[in-house]
This record gives sequence, C-alpha cells and structure tokens, in this order.
Amino acid sequence: MENGHEQINLAYSLDERLPLGLAVLHGLQWLLVFLPILTIVSAIAADFLELGPEAKSAFFQRTLLLCGVMTTIQTLLGHRLPLTDGPAAALLLCLATVAPAGMEAISGGMIVGGLLLLLCGSLRLMRYLIPLFTDRVIGVILLLIALTILPFLLPMLIGVDATHPQGRPLVFSLSLILIAIMAVMTNRLAGRLKTLSLFLGVGLGTVLFAAFGLLDLSEVDSVPWVAIPNPAWGPWPRLNLSAIITFSLAYLAVLVNTMGSVTSLSPIVGARHVDSRLDRGLALTGVGGVLAGLGGVVGTVPYSNSPGVVTVTRVGTRFALTATGIILILLAFFNKVTFLLTAIPDAVVASALLTAMAAQIGVGMNIIQNTGNPMTGRDFMVVGIPILMGVMGGLLPLAFLNQVPNILKPIINNGLIVGLLLVLLLEHVLLKKETT
Repeated sequence: MENGHEQINLAYSLDERLPLGLAVLHGLQWLLVFLPILTIVSAIAADFLELGPEAKSAFFQRTLLLCGVMTTIQTLLGHRLPLTDGPAAALLLCLATVAPAGMEAISGGMIVGGLLLLLCGSLRLMRYLIPLFTDRVIGVILLLIALTILPFLLPMLIGVDATHPQGRPLVFSLSLILIAIMAVMTNRLAGRLKTLSLFLGVGLGTVLFAAFGLLDLSEVDSVPWVAIPNPAWGPWPRLNLSAIITFSLAYLAVLVNTMGSVTSLSPIVGARHVDSRLDRGLALTGVGGVLAGLGGVVGTVPYSNSPGVVTVTRVGTRFALTATGIILILLAFFNKVTFLLTAIPDAVVASALLTAMAAQIGVGMNIIQNTGNPMTGRDFMVVGIPILMGVMGGLLPLAFLNQVPNILKPIINNGLIVGLLLVLLLEHVLLKKETT
C-alpha cells in the first residue's frame, strides 16, 4: 500500500484507553449508529425464514450475542481496529436463496464457509494481497461504501414504512433539518462535545421526531425486562451441496468486504501491520461464521461505515468498540432497554449515517489524490468506472436478478464487491501503469 496518507487529527488514538465513563459514552454512540441497522438486518433475516414472534425474538437475541462477542474479540485480539461486526449482507442474500432448503442446510453452509475463511486467515494468505490496495483502490472503496449505502438510507430518510409506502414529506423535511444540525455540530463543537456529535445529534433528533408524534413507545410496557434466548441455539446443521457452494462463494464476498473495511480504516487511524491485522480479522470472522451456523443466525463481517463515523467524531480508539461489544452482550438479555434503543426513528439513524458518509466521501477523495500529482485520463477511468458500476450493481432490478444463478446474486447485487473487483482489475491488469 502506498504511503503518505493524511491522517485525521484524532482526539483519541487507536490504542488509547478511555476512562470507564467515557468509554461507555462512546460505546453508546457507536451502538446508536449500529443497533438499528443490526435490528433491521435481523428482522429481514427472520422474515426470510418465516419465523413466528417468539422465534423472531430469540433470533434477535442470539444475533445480539454473536455481534457483541465478535466485536469485543475482534477489537482486542483480531484486527484491533474500531470496527463493528454485524450480520453480512452477502450472507443475508444467500440465506434468502437457500431458505427453501431449511435452516439446517443454511447452518451447514454457513459453517463450511466460515471454516474456509478461518483457514485463509490462519495460513496468513493476506500478505500476498495487501500490495493490491493502492491509494486509488482504497479511495474507491471509501467512496463506494458511502454511495452504495444510499439505496438503503433513502427509504429511511423519507419515512417509508408499511403504512406509508410512498414516504412522508414531513419525515424527509425533519431529516434534512437534522442533517444540517449535525453538520453544524460536527464543525462548530469543540473538545469532547465534538467527539460525541453523532450521539448528541441522535438524541436531539429523537426529541425532535417525538415532538411531531413520530416516536412510537406504545409497546414498551409489554416488553419484559430480562429474558434468555429460547431456544439458545439453532437447529442441528445439515450438509447440503447447494448451500455449501452458495455460502462458500458468499464468504468470498465477506473476505473482500473485510479487506475493504480494514484497509480503508487503517490509514485513517494510523494502523500499522495491516497484513497481520487482516489475517487475524479474517480468521476470527471465520470463527464467527461457525458460531453463527451453530447459533442459527447470520454470520458477521466488520462493517464498512466506520471510516465515516471516525472522521466525524475523531474517536479512533478501538476500546470504544470494545465497550460497544460488551454493551451488546448485556443488551441481549435486557429486552426493555433494547426496545427503547431500537425505537429511535429510522430517519434519525439514517441522518446520522448520512452525515458520517459525507465526511467519508471527503476522506476518499483526499486519499485518491494523495500523490500530489494531477490525475490523468487513466486515473479517471480507474476511479470512475468502478464507482459508477458499483452504484449500478446495487440498483439492479429484481426481475433481472431473478434471471441470474442464485450463487451469483450475492456478488453482482453487492455494489461494493462489483466496484472493488473492477478497480482491482483496472488498476493492476487492464490499465496497469508501465514501470520504467
């Protein structure tokens, strides 16, 4: 990887330990950004599996436990970066296609895919791939992360739900106001308040939406305070060839997603020895796949929205995420608190993520131009084509995807994967720079 990245002026560095109270505050800030996404992904997976209310509740609790354990272990022993570990979208798409074969087949495929990733990380194969991630590749990854998440954020920002399938102008107007407020807070606040800007923005947004009657807490009294997942694990795994092939290919996407997350965040927080971080991170992500198969949930991957959050908050310490992981584990048993946190309006969360992604776009552009030389026509193609095709990949209509083999759907419908594969192909093969 090329050197000379301009790092963010972090308030807390990568390995800096925080006082307990401050660690909890920053852990909650990450949780507020991460938990609603986790909740939505978990609900979608449960719908794919056609689970009943009680089974859906247990599924969500087991998902919280897995994500909490993986985030904690990854920040302490794995990649050791401020990354949250949550259900992988590529695996979620596979779950949808394999669902007719039953949860037993899904669990078996998830375990085999996880073991393959564990093997890759344990054999330290990533050191051969690190040189592929030049400034242009990393910059494109950052831009793709921000742009390909827009189709998922848009329905949240405009208030689309079951009762309002066309959205609501009021919700969109409040979202725009909240984004403007967060942008001002991010740039005008100082000291510790600046590092908590997203946390404060989410809190203010929740109050704002509640004032307009857009916060629903009607069911909070019916939710028990404490509950243990029942069942506490998934069905006994069954080896199914179609499921094994599908999830093995999907874990290639997980591998690429992990590489993208680690390599794009590392220069921002000044992390060294990226190859060994990748090896450890991939190995533990593979372990997470095995645990997910046994637990009957979706395997995890280091989430790629961290660069934007770190850029906005200037909190680069991995121990803030350790706190988040521990809180997630505790929340798995405290249902009423989890309900209150997940009751935050989707538009508020989307506004916070959009603010973070705006900062990430700036970081990506800065890294692409890191060499200090004007970009050439060759650079325009290397950067532009993957970004455009990546965005298009995430917008492919369902009617088209239904004509594609099931094992390929998680790849071509993932804009980040499409764009990353294209930028690597253009940068190192088709438009490779001639060496003198």
